[in-house]
Amino acid sequence: MDIKLNEGKLEYLFVQLSEAFKCKYEVAQTEYYLHIPSEFGSGTISAVNYPNGVGFVCINATFKDNLNLIYGENQHHPLRFVYCLKNILLHRFDNEDIIHEIDEFDSAIIANKYPYGDIYSIGKDKFTSITFLEIDRKLFTSQLPKETHEMKPIFYEIFFDVFATRILYHKSHFSLRLALILKQIDEFDHGDFVRINFIGAKALEMLSFMLLQYEDDLRDEGSGRILRKSEITAIHNVANLINEDLMNLSSVDDLAKEAGLTPAKLQEGFKLLYGNTVNQYIVDRRLEKAFWLLSQTDSQISDVVLEIGFSSRSHFSKIFKEKYDISPIDVKLQRRSK
Repeated sequence: MDIKLNEGKLEYLFVQLSEAFKCKYEVAQTEYYLHIPSEFGSGTISAVNYPNGVGFVCINATFKDNLNLIYGENQHHPLRFVYCLKNILLHRFDNEDIIHEIDEFDSAIIANKYPYGDIYSIGKDKFTSITFLEIDRKLFTSQLPKETHEMKPIFYEIFFDVFATRILYHKSHFSLRLALILKQIDEFDHGDFVRINFIGAKALEMLSFMLLQYEDDLRDEGSGRILRKSEITAIHNVANLINEDLMNLSSVDDLAKEAGLTPAKLQEGFKLLYGNTVNQYIVDRRLEKAFWLLSQTDSQISDVVLEIGFSSRSHFSKIFKEKYDISPIDVKLQRRSK
């Protein structure tokens, strides 16, 4: 299924989508919605534009046929920041034969040159979740502070090419942080006006992080500051090591060194993946094991304290009660009374 789209106002985009899908679209505040009819699949396409030139477009749908979104020529081609959360997105500049594959959790920065367009392809029969940040470069740059000479050249080149004179395609691999931002947007259930402002703030957060990731990608190999897929695996391995030997754990610096990461990256990874620092993760796992031992076995409190790697029984009892709102002694008494 091919849908030809013209760059420009969201209203024009959704008119073209509604004609292709033979359905009406809805507008709530300034957010546009189109529900995919069952004849074509299921799910939604939504979008909102902001006065600063930033557009936020989300496709969360399953299509019965392969879908090609064909964007036509426009002298002010938007700068697109694309993030693929589910499925695979294929992209091709219509003046080239090379097909770019954007996998799950990958992102890309895309801009064609005038007078050419872009083709985005989505496979059928699989749920797809893709977000586009579309930057109207002429409008966006007109609202930037006058001190643009202080902008780094790598950013100046992509934002100030307002007449689309250059092609840009840059793919970044695996961004968990972007997935978490989109999860926050999906779970935000306040009213329309508040939601529009929340999405706008999160769109700028996504844009900032994707620019940081772009800059990070251009660094010399091994000097990057942003977590990559292999490093996520290393962080999972550290968590498994902690879970398997709570009694004899190394320092955070030693755990990081063993994983081949800097302590800062290890800490960032734990916050993203587990919502805690490394030390807090260790404490939580120790307390969980302690609760299980006290409630399910005949182990004495002093033995449990040693087994989970605490050196102070009084400190253990204090933080145990803070977490579970019951003392270790009371847990033992409850087990004996059963």
